[in-house]
Amino acid sequence: MLNSYPIGCETNRDLSEKLQSPAFAIRRSIAFLIVFVGLLCGLVMAQTFRGAIVGTVKDPNGAVVPGADVTAKEIATGLERKTITDADGNYSIQELPIGLYMITVRSSGFDVGHTTNIQVGVADQRRVDLALDDWAYRFFRCQRHGHSA
Repeated sequence: MLNSYPIGCETNRDLSEKLQSPAFAIRRSIAFLIVFVGLLCGLVMAQTFRGAIVGTVKDPNGAVVPGADVTAKEIATGLERKTITDADGNYSIQELPIGLYMITVRSSGFDVGHTTNIQVGVADQRRVDLALDDWAYRFFRCQRHGHSA
């Protein structure tokens, strides 16, 4: 009897036998495992164990301070990350390891500004806005109140 199927085509019985074979079951298990591990890796890579500190630097009158040097220093380890404020006085320091930080800001014509005990947690974004004093502003403010600068 001649096979009435075109060359390369399989009967349902042949296909059913292949799908139930141990070799096919192993291949299917390996393919499933590869897909599962790939998805799991993607989820793990999406997790972050770091945080960020963002903010705006302003002068005593409330005007933004562009080009100020901002440093975040982890108190326990001494790790430092630096950035510069943009044209709007904003800064952003990303990917900071969790911990307690001190923020220092330096800009020409102003006293050094700093704040401490900024706690950064997992996937946390802490906002720390800073106002810088300039020497002349502090001097005249103190003179007005009868104190020395």
